[in-house]
Amino acid sequence: MNITGVPDLLSNQRFRNIESSLSRQLEAAGLELTTGQHADVNKAAGGDLRRLYVLEAGVASENAFKDAATRAGARLETALNSVEMIRNSTDGLAIDITAAVERGDTATAERVAASSRSTFGAAVQSLNTRYAGRSLFAGAEVNSPALPPSEDILTAAFASIAGAPDAATARGMLEDFFLSPTGGYEASMYQGDDATTRMQVNDGVYLALEPNALDIPFRQALFGLALSAAVVEGEIGTTAEERTTSLGAAAQALLDAQPGLLDISADLGGLTEQANTAVSEAGDMRLQLELNLSDILSVDPYEAASRLTGLQGALEAALTVQSMTRNLSFVRFIQ
Repeated sequence: MNITGVPDLLSNQRFRNIESSLSRQLEAAGLELTTGQHADVNKAAGGDLRRLYVLEAGVASENAFKDAATRAGARLETALNSVEMIRNSTDGLAIDITAAVERGDTATAERVAASSRSTFGAAVQSLNTRYAGRSLFAGAEVNSPALPPSEDILTAAFASIAGAPDAATARGMLEDFFLSPTGGYEASMYQGDDATTRMQVNDGVYLALEPNALDIPFRQALFGLALSAAVVEGEIGTTAEERTTSLGAAAQALLDAQPGLLDISADLGGLTEQANTAVSEAGDMRLQLELNLSDILSVDPYEAASRLTGLQGALEAALTVQSMTRNLSFVRFIQ
């Protein structure tokens, strides 16, 4: 018969405490091996968690800047593509009309100019381009399109030259409609504002999306297309000479728009590069902050595996000793 005394009870309690402690350490070591990070964050940080909070906030901030710069770059690139569409379509049309006019070939000039209305519509659609639901060429008025439908603009433009006594006067009136500050285009057609949209891409760094549908190069292009369409559709010019002269003026307006459109494209291209640079810088800074966090929180996998193995051996030894002593009794001890 075994007799268990007070020393046996104390011994059993001590073994249970050792087993419990080793089990907790073993669980923590297993977690560290699995996650690659210290289980006791406070200990890893030397008791100062503020640095961890600062680093984690920095990572979140750089993520936000990277996302903002990515969106800004995509928005700028979309705007650039829209401007390039207008520039390429009007440049080609101007060259073809000019070549026919210089040959005195009114029929060919009119045949080439037959696409002016559809090109006008495509240009207006480009100026009404939206990215992520926000207008690109309406200034700070991002919730509204920059312009009404192209058909409405042409209807208003042609109405403004109704009753003109001759083709030269009609051309002047149509030019005023598009280019004069008091003309119908600026006064009634443009639905945005002239404020600049600013996009933050880094701490204290902003990029400005400045072009809008009020810019002179866009208005010159629209005037040239409208004048060309007016000739083709019989709104201007009753003689072959008047039509040829007016088509030549339309082609010249389109050519005059090209340097300004090219400048706008170059500006947008430069801003797109700045946005892409901001994306890279934010990514690099986030990586550095993450490395700093890793230096504090990460554990060496080999050390973690060695510690886990050692704790497993210690626990097995403790359980073995406890099993061996469990059958000992005070009576056997004194025999």
